[in-house]
Amino acid sequence: MPSVFSPTLILFALLVTGISGETQVQFAGQTEFFVNETATTVIRFVIERTGVPVNITAVVETSYMTVSEPQGRNQTLALLLLREKGTYESVTVTFEIDGGPNPAEEDIYPAKGNITFSAGRSTLVYNLTVLDDQIPENDENFTLKLTNVFGGAEINATRDTLQLTIKKNDSPVRFFQSSYMVPETNDVITIPVLRGKTISGMVVGCDDSEVSVTYRIVTGNTTSSAQLQSDFLDCQQNNTIVFPPKVQEITLKFQIIDDQSPEIAESFQVVLMEDTLQGDAVLQHPSVVYVTIEPNDKPYGVLSINSAIYNEMLVIDEDRVSRYEGITIVRNGGTHGNVSVSWIIKRNSNDSSRVTTDITPDSGVLRFSQGQKIVAIPLTVVADDEPEEAEAYLLQILTNTIQGGAEIGTPTELVFYIQDSDDVYGLIQFHAMEKQKIVSMRQGRYLTLSFVRQGGTKGDVKLIFTTMYIPAGPVDPERAKEGVLNVSLKNSVTFLENNSFITVNLSIRNDAFLQNGAHFYIQLESCELLRPIPLVPPISPRLGPLQNVTLKVTSDIANGEIGFMTNRPIIVSEPENVSSDVVSIALHRDGTGEDAIVYWSLKPSGPNANDITFGDLSPFNGSVIFLSGQSDTVINITIKADDIPELNETVIISLD
Repeated sequence: MPSVFSPTLILFALLVTGISGETQVQFAGQTEFFVNETATTVIRFVIERTGVPVNITAVVETSYMTVSEPQGRNQTLALLLLREKGTYESVTVTFEIDGGPNPAEEDIYPAKGNITFSAGRSTLVYNLTVLDDQIPENDENFTLKLTNVFGGAEINATRDTLQLTIKKNDSPVRFFQSSYMVPETNDVITIPVLRGKTISGMVVGCDDSEVSVTYRIVTGNTTSSAQLQSDFLDCQQNNTIVFPPKVQEITLKFQIIDDQSPEIAESFQVVLMEDTLQGDAVLQHPSVVYVTIEPNDKPYGVLSINSAIYNEMLVIDEDRVSRYEGITIVRNGGTHGNVSVSWIIKRNSNDSSRVTTDITPDSGVLRFSQGQKIVAIPLTVVADDEPEEAEAYLLQILTNTIQGGAEIGTPTELVFYIQDSDDVYGLIQFHAMEKQKIVSMRQGRYLTLSFVRQGGTKGDVKLIFTTMYIPAGPVDPERAKEGVLNVSLKNSVTFLENNSFITVNLSIRNDAFLQNGAHFYIQLESCELLRPIPLVPPISPRLGPLQNVTLKVTSDIANGEIGFMTNRPIIVSEPENVSSDVVSIALHRDGTGEDAIVYWSLKPSGPNANDITFGDLSPFNGSVIFLSGQSDTVINITIKADDIPELNETVIISLD
């Protein structure tokens, strides 16, 4: 039913300060108004201006508003904006709404925009829409702020915001819980209906007004359906639930009838009808409650599969369990006498092979002694070494085989699964260590990595791994250096179905420097089944024990670091009795991968550097070549004899 709202007094006062010349701006007529805040209300003002017009423009607004979110529709909220001190030409003002706690656009439209005053216009009604979101909420506070103005006007900084409050609304209506199990001897069952509380107990929404909703009782026409008047009575005078203001809980009462007749579990439903909901409220889960009257008056019992098994998917792991007794049959009601029932297991698939190749037995008779309420079906899982995908089976209680006066209840069928076994989708790891290599050839250098898929080879499996280059020193992934490989840090390969081996070559960049003693560290990260989609979450594929390898950069692979064998000064004398002599300066390369050319040069040094010429030694520059596999060579300098008296002469040789 509609909420009742009190009128609100809105007082507008137009304050004009700093007006130049003879101009006066004032309200004409009534200045006090009573409005209903929840209705679409437009207040029109007549602004009277006298005197000479001025060119100052401002926008003003009332400072506070409270509205209620509408029910079943959106609502228009009319805002009146005033333009003071002049109406020359068109001006546009922008606005934004923020606050919450929810984003403004979820409750108000638009949450930002532009408002334009045409030339000569001093008042404007702008409509906002309050959205009906059907979400329980407490008070939401928003601020509408005039943010900018274009066209020569100014914003009155003292009246540029409007505080807008959307009152708490959409109080949730629901049952306290979704199901009740009661014995037939129970006299009256009480079912609480809540208003204004979430499932977690938090108070939310408005409870200031009256809310009502109609409920309906739903029964079936089967033996498991409770019947009104014969199995239970509705204790309410009518089927309308009314919450007065501030009341958050109403109870429904139903009397259970003890009829002394043998019965299995019987149930009925109480449904809150959404289309009958009246007031500031929304219907939330649970809006249906299931009431089950426990099996009763069955002296020999009612047999069924234990319903607790259905709480989650039943999966048996062949690799871990050889004998399984988790499937149980329960006997509700009476336990008098000895009773029995037959059962059978079938494959729940197109597989035509015998069930006993995987499970034994595939049929049997379950016997209850007097007083016994639960019996397990003993199953043996056949252990083998053959990788197999998950398989589905159907257990059935054969209703026509009951003996001893008991009855069959529900459920009578159960689907269960044998987990995939023996790594049917693969146990994935590195192949033998000798298969992992750093290869250097004339065509380039690359890493050769080999992976193996052991166990089964069913399906397509993606393997993800990382490859890192770590300079000489501790093999610590934190020290890894990028820019060595032509591929990214993380890579993947895919084992297609029936594929057991994969070899991949990762190219090393031509300009990459491989340091002697450095390492490549390769780590397997994860593997995932791409296809097929299994019946149950699979155990495989999974990673094997060999999940990382380290490959060392040896001297025959490394680019090498080249330098002089010694950095001590070399002292030579000008040759006597011969025209020249040769001095050999040794170079060494740490790492011999590929050919290397080294350029060198001589530079005179010291106080008489200008006196050193080709007449003293040569050449002054040149190059030497290290062939692939070569670690040592020399630079030859020719020292020349002359008849000129000279002081000590110094030259510096550098590798360029």
